[in-house]
Parts: sequence; C-alpha cells; structure tokens
Amino acid sequence: MKKRLASLALLLILCLLLALPALAESDRELPLVCDTFGLLTEEQAEALNAKAERYSQEYACDIIVVVVEDTDFYDVEEFTEGVYRKYNYGWGSDKSGVILLMSMTERDYDLAAYGYGNTAFTDFGKDQLMKDVKPYLRNNDWYGGFSKYLDLCADYLRQ
Repeated sequence: MKKRLASLALLLILCLLLALPALAESDRELPLVCDTFGLLTEEQAEALNAKAERYSQEYACDIIVVVVEDTDFYDVEEFTEGVYRKYNYGWGSDKSGVILLMSMTERDYDLAAYGYGNTAFTDFGKDQLMKDVKPYLRNNDWYGGFSKYLDLCADYLRQ
C-alpha cells in the first residue's frame, strides 16, 4: 500500500513538473494531460499536453485527459467531477471544459463536459467521439487514442 501511494505521489509530481509552463497561464493544478498510471512516455505526455494547451487556448475550453489507477471505490462519474473541481480545471468564469478520465483497475471511463463544453458535447456527440477513440484504446495505443480524442474535441469545438 505504501509503495502504491509513493508511486502515485511520484507520478503526480512528474505531471506537475511537466505542466510548469502551462501553470503560469492558468489556475490549473495539474496538466491537461495527466497520466498517473504510466501509460505514456514522458515525451508522449509532453506532446499531448502541448496539443491540449494549444486547442484549449484556441477554443477557450479546457480539453483534458486524466488516467488513474482506480477511483477509490467512487462511481467514475463522481470521481471525474471531483478531479475536475479539485484540480481547478476549466476555462473562464463558467469553467468550460471536457474531460476524459480513465480508471485502469475498473477498466472504466467517463467523458464529462462543463460550461460551454456542455453545448459542444451533447451525450450523442460524446458517444460518437468515443466510438472513434475506443479502437485505439482497445489496442493499447494510448498515445494514438488520446491524440485522436484531442483532435476530435477540437473539431467539435470548431463546429
């Protein structure tokens, strides 16, 4: 248990270090792409973060990916909302954003939208988006899947 907590703390610190340039421009406490489970290499995480930052600034709506080991027995939707609020994600006064949170132990995910994100991402739209992303994730192509997710989110926000 102590080893697991130490590993999680180390990964969160790594995520924070990767996000230092972005934190100067926002109130976020974690990077937009935060992989505490270790699916991505450091280079992949940096590349995805840069893309997420670029799209988020362009559309004034945070586009977020968070990967955790588990949800500590919380419902995945509850956990996602808790992460979104606790780590101060969201753009502007209405905290606009869309977040994909994946729990690896439960093999579950949630795709939630806030503020303007609710306008751009209907339930039907979220389902369609994930239909295009899931094939990458099923094949353990985490980088490809998260990159596709970011690109599709930007497409939805553009429309």
